[in-house]
Amino acid sequence: MFQVRLSHKNYSRYIYFNRSYNGLGVLIYGDGNVVIELNEICHDDFRELIFEYTTESENSWNCGSV
Repeated sequence: MFQVRLSHKNYSRYIYFNRSYNGLGVLIYGDGNVVIELNEICHDDFRELIFEYTTESENSWNCGSV
């Protein structure tokens, strides 16, 4: 198990890894939510909300779709 801690203010960050017709994106929004995005040539695009920021808890992982 590992822990990742990010802190930023007011700006969204987008990190993309591409190879040929496949891609992986990590979207870190300014409101604290984190989304992963998968793109493949033979499949539909996939987006998943993996972290939803709430003020109640620092560990508010969510496995629901965007």
